Amino acid sequence: MKLLEVIQACHGRVAGGDPYLWSCYGENAQYMEFRDVNGKGYAHCVFDTKTYEVYEIHAEIPGQDVAFRWVNPLKE
Repeated sequence: MKLLEVIQACHGRVAGGDPYLWSCYGENAQYMEFRDVNGKGYAHCVFDTKTYEVYEIHAEIPGQDVAFRWVNPLKE
């Protein structure tokens, strides 16, 4: 999955990002956060800044104690 697909699924509500500090995805890993119109975070992903390949996605359902995590099965 590519970063553009995640941004489109989140309706372009990018709130920020930082380098991903764990070394498991290499030195080009970046964290990107998405927030709703009220400023509440509802998703974030980790991706490669050179290939834009997404390594993992975390999503929450607003107002519920439910969250999901997707990890790229192709990433070794």
